[in-house]
Formats: sequence, structure tokens, C-alpha cells
Amino acid sequence: MNSINEPLHNLIYGGNTMASIIPLIVILFYIIPVLFIIWFLIKYLQSQNERNMILKEISRKLDIIITNEKEM
Repeated sequence: MNSINEPLHNLIYGGNTMASIIPLIVILFYIIPVLFIIWFLIKYLQSQNERNMILKEISRKLDIIITNEKEM
């Protein structure tokens, strides 16, 4: 094999282990932030849903108190 194609051959056929790991690392640098953003959005939406439920409960209780005061 000539010396010009040797680095390409080593890269393709596993002559250099680091060269085969680098693309995996690059892919992880793209996948991990996307997964983190998805996780964050899910947690954020869950907390907002919980907050809305609490606020609805507070509003319902205040309505009961206000209607009781009007009746007195």
C-alpha cells in the first residue's frame, strides 16, 4: 500500500482506535444537549401543570370563602 492512502486505510479499517472513537464523541456532544433540553422541557411542563393545579385549588377555595362572606 502506498503511503498516501495509508492514513485513510487506517482510519477506515481501524488502524487507529482514537480515530474511530472521535466520531462517537462528536455525536455524543450533539445528542447529550438535545436530550438535556428535552428532559428540561418535560420537567418544566410538569412543574407548570402542578402550579396551575395549585392555583386552581386556591381560586376555588377563595371563591367559597367569598360566597360565604356574601351570605352573612
